[in-house]
Formats: sequence, structure tokens, C-alpha cells
Amino acid sequence: TDVGAAGGRADGTAIASPERDRGPAVSAVPDDHVNTVYELRNVGCRRCGSVAELALEALAGVSAATASAPTASVQVHYDPEAVDPATLEQRLAAVGYPVASRDEAFANRRATAWAGARFAAGIMAGLMALSSYGAVMYPARFEWLLGPTIAEHLNEQLVATGSFAYHLNIGVLAGIVLFFAGKPMLDGARAALADRSVSLDLAAATAAMVAYAASWVGVATDAMWLVHFDVVVAVALATSVQRLLDASEHGIGPTDVADEATTPEPAEPAGSEREAPGSAGTTD
Repeated sequence: TDVGAAGGRADGTAIASPERDRGPAVSAVPDDHVNTVYELRNVGCRRCGSVAELALEALAGVSAATASAPTASVQVHYDPEAVDPATLEQRLAAVGYPVASRDEAFANRRATAWAGARFAAGIMAGLMALSSYGAVMYPARFEWLLGPTIAEHLNEQLVATGSFAYHLNIGVLAGIVLFFAGKPMLDGARAALADRSVSLDLAAATAAMVAYAASWVGVATDAMWLVHFDVVVAVALATSVQRLLDASEHGIGPTDVADEATTPEPAEPAGSEREAPGSAGTTD
């Protein structure tokens, strides 16, 4: 039998198929169900969101639940006549993901936004610093890149325009990368020192800080062989990108704040009572 391009026979009749008759799978939410979004604690991976979804959907009166690990939240559709917000919150606490307070939720959102902005600022400053190295510093230091004539010309221009001012600008850009994009690395290094342990963050932060300090000494004393702001930028950006990739792999956001608002707390017993108005839930 000839089949047409539109999925039917050549004579124009349609081909019956279970897939065509069944249509797309959708999650039906009754019109009388309300929609609430809860922001949760302790959500650190995609599996955490799945556990919260399954726990809520097991309750009578809940028609759908959708969790988002990057925002540490869960959206739930439920029948207010069959289940109340306190029961939903108790269920989430029972599986280890209690609802965050309004203050905690606001702090988490602010921390996530700040982490993203800091990473973007670090990337921009790093690209500016590395492009300067690629266009001027590397050809001036390594004659074999563009030839001795160009290297000599670049060195003459650096002397004529002021080498100190040039390296000062690069040092400021490297500092932005180190203390903005590299803040999670530095925080991890401080935590390792507090625990008296060795970690990748501690090793990377040590290398970056030593190179940064030595570079400023080189700029101040005109010892250009000590100036390696490019190493500072490379280490800080590499650790920041690795953290972002790890967060993406686990389905979480780039937040790296570790304060009272984001520190995990033990789950409350399933039978404990929580006040619905004080939680970070928004209901439509």
C-alpha cells in the first residue's frame, strides 16, 4: 500500500494507529484544584526533587507535583477540600525537605542571583585580561610566536606608554576574577583550613594567591618575570567553570552560600505542625 507524505494512504484515507488515536500524554489538573509553590531546604540534586514529587503525589487530593532542583522548589496542584497546606508541608518535612521560611527563601534567591552575577563579572574580567595577554604580553615575552621584530616593538611600546599602568589594569582585572568568580574556591579553601584537611580548593587557592601576590611584587619592583596574572585568571576561572559543570550535572543552581539561611537542618517528624502562613509557599 502506498503511503502519502502526510501520514495517510495515497487515496487520502488516514492510517489508524494506537499512537494517533491516543494523542499526547498530559497531566490533567481539575479546575477546582489550587496551585502552590513551596521553596524547600536540603535540595541538592535532581533525585531530591523526584523524592519530593513522589511524596506529594502519594497524598489523596494531590493531582500533580513538579519539583525544580535549580530553584529548590516544588509546585503542587491539590484539592483544598481534601488536603490542606499544613499536611503538604508535613509530608515534605517527613521525607527530608522541609519548607523554607520566607526569610530563608528570600536569602536563597538573593544568593543564587548574586552567585550568577559574580560568575558573569569574573568571566568578563578574565576574558579582558587574557585577551590582553594574548595580544601583547605573550608575543612580547615569547619571540617565537610572532617573531623578534614584533616582540621588540611591543616591548618598546610598553616602555613608552608606561608598563606599570598597563600591568596595574591587568592586576585589577585578575583581582576581580579571583575574588568574584573565585569566591567559592576561596571559601572551600578556608573550610579546608578550618578542618585541617587538604582539598582541591585549597591547592588551587594557594596557587592563585601565591601567583597574585608575586605578580604585584613584580609590578612594584619592575621584575616582570614575577608577573603571572594569567595564572591567577586561569586557576580561578577553571575552578569556577568546574563548579558550574558539577552543579549542572547534579541539576542544581550555582549558589555557593553557606550561611544560616541555607544550612540543612534535620527533617521534622511527619506529625509535627507547621504554620502555613509563615512558609515560603505562594498559592494561586
